[in-house]
Amino acid sequence: MDLLGASLQTLVITGSRVPGIEADSARVEGNLDLRRSVVESLASSPFNHVSTALSLSDARVTGGLLLNGAEMRASQGWAVAAGGLVMEGGVFCRGFVARGEVRLLGAQLPGGLFMQGAHSGRLVSG
Repeated sequence: MDLLGASLQTLVITGSRVPGIEADSARVEGNLDLRRSVVESLASSPFNHVSTALSLSDARVTGGLLLNGAEMRASQGWAVAAGGLVMEGGVFCRGFVARGEVRLLGAQLPGGLFMQGAHSGRLVSG
């Protein structure tokens, strides 16, 4: 799913299987809701040079990022690439599973990062 640079009110994809989401530099004026969905990795992209399931590099979300019960699959790459992500709401990952690296380098998360019961191969932040 190519949302590179898109402007959206809200994106809701729940309980679904998605072949990957590229939303680098996107602007979401509400929630980005992927609860209970499985997102598979994409090939490399202009922002990420490795396969990535959910790419939110340099994106801005005014609501919450809802990943409760979701699974991001990129065992040989990045499950989530969100360097430079600006979140105004919280990031909710209760029961979240990441098969691959979760990258949050330079992400601004003033609403908090809640990962109760989450599992990840590797979390990279800074």
